[in-house]
Amino acid sequence: QLFQQNAAANTVDLEPVTVDSWEAGVRGTAGSRVVYQVSAYDMRIEDDILTYRVSNAEQVATNAGATRHRGVEASVGVAVTPELRLDAAFSVADHRYVEWAPDAGTRFDGNRMEAAPRELGSVSATYTPAALNGGRLLVEWNRTGRYAEDPANTHFYGGYEVLNAQLNYVMPRAGVELFARGVNLLDRAYAETVSWTQFQGHQLTPGAP
Repeated sequence: QLFQQNAAANTVDLEPVTVDSWEAGVRGTAGSRVVYQVSAYDMRIEDDILTYRVSNAEQVATNAGATRHRGVEASVGVAVTPELRLDAAFSVADHRYVEWAPDAGTRFDGNRMEAAPRELGSVSATYTPAALNGGRLLVEWNRTGRYAEDPANTHFYGGYEVLNAQLNYVMPRAGVELFARGVNLLDRAYAETVSWTQFQGHQLTPGAP
């Protein structure tokens, strides 16, 4: 941050970031086929270094008073058969500005932090038949939930879901592994990231078709 001050007069005067956090959880097995994990966390960051856009071409690195990050994460894996495994993971989180006044006329206290989804989830199936010689077929569904596009919380992106697949096949005698990957198999139109500023409007990074 010291060397990326952009329009800031002097980032050497930024305060050091301090973090107080705790995390608690449990993980274990249920029988010989199921593994699971559940955890919760709460983190408060004082003097977090954030970027604030002051014009179309200028942005400033500045200390926020405080930000808070809380959430729950859970995952489970099930060996349905020796060849088939199912895995699922899900998290719910809340990322907010506790205190942030980037200039005299602007306050973002209590707002959600931008580009921080409330929900993240994935479900995958892994098939490893003997015919693939140690290879596997993986099909995975991922979900990214709704999030704010700007610190003022005037615009929100609804999130997206995407289905991917990957196939590996091992040729042991030739010492070769073949693989193929399919991305966005349902051909959804979505954006990997979305932001909004009063100077540039919406900016989107489109996902691959």
